[in-house]
Amino acid sequence: YFGDRFFIGFNFTSPDKGDYFKIKYFSKSDVSFSYDSCNVVMGQNIFKGNLNNYTININSKDFDGIGIELSLRSIVPPFRPQDGILKTEKEYFGWLAGVPYGKVKGRISIKGKDRIISGSGYHDHNWGNTPLQKLFKGWTWFRGHVDGYTIIAAELNVIDKKGGYDIPILFIGDSSGHLVKMYGND
Repeated sequence: YFGDRFFIGFNFTSPDKGDYFKIKYFSKSDVSFSYDSCNVVMGQNIFKGNLNNYTININSKDFDGIGIELSLRSIVPPFRPQDGILKTEKEYFGWLAGVPYGKVKGRISIKGKDRIISGSGYHDHNWGNTPLQKLFKGWTWFRGHVDGYTIIAAELNVIDKKGGYDIPILFIGDSSGHLVKMYGND
């Protein structure tokens, strides 16, 4: 969401070497958002969940014959650094890794041909009251999963006008919980 511009964008690379990038804009009257949970509706497209299970449905009529029906089940509990909100004066940026690692299954339909899929997934959510460029001059971000462990590492580089400091983040977790949660001076 950017002002009164609402859109869904996705890219998909199929095993048969097809690369697809789709974007569709929606009017304000065609969208709704819940403030107390993940429940986003844009036209006939939905993304909803509860930190444990999510449903993602993309209507093929909106995306030139490409439709998606997925479920995402969380394996590693949600993570956020401290309270998840970085503040500078009146501006803020929030981040929550709702599903640091999860299992995905579902169906992708391309022009009437269905393909059953399964694999791993990730879901995070960003929010704030200012564009990221007004807070950060850049960032480095990594996420990986190996031998049952999920790792998220990042460094946010705050613009000089807001202090010019770097904010490191390190998370390691597995299905039993959080093993390492380091943020900033930690």
